[in-house]
Amino acid sequence: MPMHRRVAAGGSSIALYDYMDEWGGDNVTDIGGVTDALYNPHAGEFYTVSKRTVKAWSASSGTLFKVLRNIATHEITAACVADNGRKLYLGDSRGRVAAHGLSNGSRIKEFEAHRADISCLAVWKGTSNLFSASWDGVVKVHTDENQVRQQTKAEFHDHRDGVTCMAASPELLLLATGGTDTRVCLHDLKTLKWEHTLSQFQHVISGLDFLSSRCLLAVGDQGGFVSLWRVRPHPSKWERVHVIRNSQTLRSFGGLPEGGPPIALSALRFAPAPTEEQSSRLLMYTADAKGSLRCWDMAKLCKRRGIVECNLRELFEHALLPMNSRSALQPALPPITAPAPQLPPQPQDADQGAFLTTVPLDTADTESAGNAPPMSTVRSAASARTGNRDGGAAASPAGATSADVQLVYEAQGHNEAVVKLHLTEEPAALLSCGQDRRVCTWSRNLDRLGELLQTEDHVYTFPYDSKAAQDLKLSEASELLQRIGPISPKNKLPALALALPAKGSMDLLATLDGGSRRRRRALNRNDPEEVWQAVAEGLLVDPSAEEEDFEELVEHIHRLGSGSVHEAQAPATERLDRDACFRNAERMQQRTKALTAEEAAA
Repeated sequence: MPMHRRVAAGGSSIALYDYMDEWGGDNVTDIGGVTDALYNPHAGEFYTVSKRTVKAWSASSGTLFKVLRNIATHEITAACVADNGRKLYLGDSRGRVAAHGLSNGSRIKEFEAHRADISCLAVWKGTSNLFSASWDGVVKVHTDENQVRQQTKAEFHDHRDGVTCMAASPELLLLATGGTDTRVCLHDLKTLKWEHTLSQFQHVISGLDFLSSRCLLAVGDQGGFVSLWRVRPHPSKWERVHVIRNSQTLRSFGGLPEGGPPIALSALRFAPAPTEEQSSRLLMYTADAKGSLRCWDMAKLCKRRGIVECNLRELFEHALLPMNSRSALQPALPPITAPAPQLPPQPQDADQGAFLTTVPLDTADTESAGNAPPMSTVRSAASARTGNRDGGAAASPAGATSADVQLVYEAQGHNEAVVKLHLTEEPAALLSCGQDRRVCTWSRNLDRLGELLQTEDHVYTFPYDSKAAQDLKLSEASELLQRIGPISPKNKLPALALALPAKGSMDLLATLDGGSRRRRRALNRNDPEEVWQAVAEGLLVDPSAEEEDFEELVEHIHRLGSGSVHEAQAPATERLDRDACFRNAERMQQRTKALTAEEAAA
């Protein structure tokens, strides 16, 4: 391969071939590692970010079709797709944030830079606002409106160290950021001010996500804990509802004993809208440092704790009421917690299943203070029940209770830690990116749908149909045209007077009476008096006539009465030429074709 990595082939024509990717012998997504992987539902494409390069992959076939090489001047550390799917926001190791076009990677706009590396980017859905955070703990809110130069709407300095993750909720008007300072800061997106800080953590925050319909915030950390918090506008806002400790499972790690060391979490996501099969479930997906993906069902937990869907409008209105008038509406609000029913223990399989250790609410504060509370290990009810090796039923583990949180799906996704986890809605799937330099796609049941590889993945089955997506766009456009109705053609353009300078001044003067639409008899253009009379009639009915037109007409009539019409004809010719050109130019506003040589001369 030559130094510039390009090959030229000559014949009757010259063809230039550019290499698509380096080949290091490993069948991976990118040999240089993958910083992030994104999905654009508007275009049906995947984008992988590695060093200073962005690659585009077809969602229907999983093949690489475009490489935007050296799109940034420094290493890309964070990326996200615009809400409209037309731009790509990139942040680099020098703290710069810029918007790039997806067609050729050209830089469209650059935003106010940070002083440290960009750690994460996020968009405010439904708006043109962009959030950026850096490793010095600074969070900025940018606007990406048209006709507006770079503008920073707000800047927050509430973290003591770097920001590691970020989540925004348009429904709750909240922005949550977690950092290496073991704090979660929440900001009001309406006032763009600090709202609250959650500091009851002992480990670095690694994942955040909102469940807006139930006023919940899930926080995952590197200690292997997932905590659920109430957020505004719920009356019990900033209250911890439940804490989950993610322990190792027998099924995934070769029979490790119960209560093994926890697995550090790297990302978590709530499932958006449940499908018909999952209508009775409330699912949350987690990824950890061991490369495992898990899907947890929290329906029983929500039922036991009284975590139901809220009427956000009523809660916001209630929050705005004075304190003395809230007691009358308190019974109408959903309950905060509900007593836990006493369920009998259920026998489980001793060789299969996942362990999830839950921390009771009454011991949560003790744990945050440094004292380890007693744990109750819960075995997942998702695995099939079979007899033990001795032929009898497996006994329930000592101290086990009913599974409030159940492990329903599990997959060993990557050989190393998972760094990014994204959920797609059209189609419903998951996208994971690991330190093993691979990008994998999954169904909601954690069935592998294929990988983005340098060589084609022959088992790639991501459920995206490009033809169906194109047909859907055409049908939507057809429905829009039907709602608009038929477009009535406007009046035809007036005929242009060609080669006006070649005509006489009387002909130019006759074109000025076009404001009147009434029919006139044929003018004798050789008779100045008749032409000026026609012009006077046209000016009287022309709404666009100006005062200068009438002054010129009165002056010429006065000279005509005194017999000096030939003396007035010379200075009036220049103005007639100018006015005729202006009138013709106004009639050409609706033209879409280029002017001919004669029209340009006119």
